[in-house]
Amino acid sequence: MPCWAPRAVGKTTLLNIISGLLIPSQGRVLFGDRDVTHAPTTARNIAQVFQFPVVYDTMSVYDNLAFPSRNRGMQADRIQARVAQIARMIGMEDALHRKRAA
Repeated sequence: MPCWAPRAVGKTTLLNIISGLLIPSQGRVLFGDRDVTHAPTTARNIAQVFQFPVVYDTMSVYDNLAFPSRNRGMQADRIQARVAQIARMIGMEDALHRKRAA
């Protein structure tokens, strides 16, 4: 049976909170009895697998991370700050200018 969920209900936001990319405005994130609400992404030891992953091999890691924000028209300085923040969270600061590995 296919899995179906309506749009705009917060699925991506919830996954980003669980992963540690976002901090919830209220409540806690528990892994069993362990509160990981403010734990860094790397300390959670989990990963997201996207249904339709898109990593553009013609773009650097930085450009792949910046792509959604650019499409939303976010200002360049905010994009740079957000990409830097995410790169720190996932331990990829040193890889931002590399292209995708084959």
